[in-house]
Amino acid sequence: MNVFIPALYPYRLKYFGILILILSILYLITIQMALTGIYGDIRMIKWGILVGLTIIIFSKEKTENSRIQNIRIIAQYYAFTFIVSLTIAYHLVIYIFSLSENLGSLDLVLMGLVINTAFFYTIKWMGPRDIHLNYKSLIQIVKEDKLLILIWSILTLMTIWLILIM
Repeated sequence: MNVFIPALYPYRLKYFGILILILSILYLITIQMALTGIYGDIRMIKWGILVGLTIIIFSKEKTENSRIQNIRIIAQYYAFTFIVSLTIAYHLVIYIFSLSENLGSLDLVLMGLVINTAFFYTIKWMGPRDIHLNYKSLIQIVKEDKLLILIWSILTLMTIWLILIM
């Protein structure tokens, strides 16, 4: 299966994304919570995490091959599907029960990036090392590997919970 993959950022830019992500998280932990006890402008922290994750996700891996490309496509598929479903369900519940909206578009995009990153790296590190891994075998792994799904789900849900309480 030949799939068109758009141009990705260079691999070395991934380190810059990791730096932005770490600095944003450290800022959240140290300055916002520990020193002042005041949350201040959480949106700036979310923007930092968002930019860091975007750079990480759209940067090449050290060894970019068909296995990595297939994992990237599947991860983006699941993240997109989850965010679309969550957005529809969230707004439907708000409409039916006449609630106020607490979840912004920034939170939804951030959740999608977290899911994409968690899924991509979980399968990359824990999945089979077969270079010729294709779309069907990836779907089969997702359906059959319970430990992989458990770890991915726990990481993702913990991160989404942190995003929601910010």
